[in-house]
Amino acid sequence: DRRPLTVYHTASIFGPTKDPIRTAMHNVQGTEDVVRTIAKFNESCGSNQLVLTSSMAAVRGPGQLPTGGDRNCFTAQDWNTISTLDANSWGKCYQWSKMQSERSAWELSNKLKVTMTSLCPSLIVGPPTFSNFTKDTKLSYSLVLVEGWMKGDSPVQTRLFVDVRDVAAAHVAAAAASRGGKRYIVSCERRISAQVIATSLRNILNEHKQQHNFYYCDPSKIYCDEKFDGGSIPIGEQEVLASDALKTDLGVVCRPVTETLLEMGRELLLLRGKGA
Repeated sequence: DRRPLTVYHTASIFGPTKDPIRTAMHNVQGTEDVVRTIAKFNESCGSNQLVLTSSMAAVRGPGQLPTGGDRNCFTAQDWNTISTLDANSWGKCYQWSKMQSERSAWELSNKLKVTMTSLCPSLIVGPPTFSNFTKDTKLSYSLVLVEGWMKGDSPVQTRLFVDVRDVAAAHVAAAAASRGGKRYIVSCERRISAQVIATSLRNILNEHKQQHNFYYCDPSKIYCDEKFDGGSIPIGEQEVLASDALKTDLGVVCRPVTETLLEMGRELLLLRGKGA
């Protein structure tokens, strides 16, 4: 007997393109094609399942308010209702594409009887996994972001984060559960203030100075975005409801993201010291 297969659909184009609307449509089309392909395969090879990597962008758009309930925070029942296609904004187009991709996937999976679970991570961050680092090594989006904060190239910003290792664990657990029909937010539940992040990064640079007798970056250049207050939900208050379902259904507990950011900073210093 052959065990059912799991297809992980994690691919979406993220970043500026010449035609962001077309890119957004490609993201949606790619997701729909995956669902249809699984359904076709299931006709002859049994019941296989889809674990879809969606996004918090599918749960809410910038400035959107939660729908309410017992807690004034976003849940897996919320959907982004405000992002639209805009030829002048790749960010808006990306957010729309994540929402529309997931909606289309649910509609098609129900119609074609494909077992599906969707995971909606917030901003995914994590330390590098490579050891052969050179000046030409391409860093992940999150590493570029954190290094820019450490160098003072851009202001430290408060975000809703999740560690990439916890996202990976949620994907594996969702496949093993083989339940389908469920949607999970994969994220820490509260934002960390930019000031707390900045202090942690300065401490890392000072530790590095004590150990190696030089500053890779000047900690005094680290500065914060002082304007953003959290938008619809103030910084520090619960923004999403996620941890209970992740732990109960999938056995996943997201690690404190402050630890992840510290690890990223230390690894960046080690990598840069190797040479690049």
